[in-house]
Amino acid sequence: MEIEDYIKKRGDDIISPCTKQKISKELYPAPSVLKNIEAGIAAGVYTGEPAEEWTRRREVKRHVDHVIKLAEAGDVKMMKLLGESYQKGLNELPKDDAKAREWFDRVNRAKIQKLRDRAKEGDGEAMRLLGCAYEEKEFGLERDLAEAYRWYEKASMAGDIIGSFFLGYHQIFGSGANKNPESGLLLLLSAATDDQPVDSACYILGIIYYKGLSGRTIKSPKQAKYWFE
Repeated sequence: MEIEDYIKKRGDDIISPCTKQKISKELYPAPSVLKNIEAGIAAGVYTGEPAEEWTRRREVKRHVDHVIKLAEAGDVKMMKLLGESYQKGLNELPKDDAKAREWFDRVNRAKIQKLRDRAKEGDGEAMRLLGCAYEEKEFGLERDLAEAYRWYEKASMAGDIIGSFFLGYHQIFGSGANKNPESGLLLLLSAATDDQPVDSACYILGIIYYKGLSGRTIKSPKQAKYWFE
């Protein structure tokens, strides 16, 4: 029996299927009402599309509550899911650009903090990724080439070969106090001849030998061909 049919059939004499008492116009606390409705649906008293829709929405709410709990506890994936849900109006959540931005900002802060924590433990890859974040304005950071250079330098010292490539690139093609072509060339050679060579380092070396590096390297088509291959 559907809910509407049940009410129409009973008229003013509606008996609660759970308490067996007459239902009055007095308001009850929401938790009690929710519990009674869920009990009625579970017992098969309320059926049909309204009951199915109620059940669906309750399941979605439980899911969203669980996602929020995990997000508040620091789960980055759940933070991102909430941001996307508010951005697109999914999972019974209203479309809310402000809340979407809030959760996306929390995702960015969490990712940056995780990289910083790894970097504190001496993780060269995390240091290099922080450098990339500052150079490419990732995770909500402002572009800061000086800070990027500092992290590339740390990454290189920690043994991250890709960090060495980025540092060498900036030393060759950068400007100001960080410009040091001789050191940069050595770093590129190190990255290109590593046990796991950095392809980009080989390519840049090919260009350097093809064009020459401001009088510091001799143009050498043979060397250029070697590095391009």
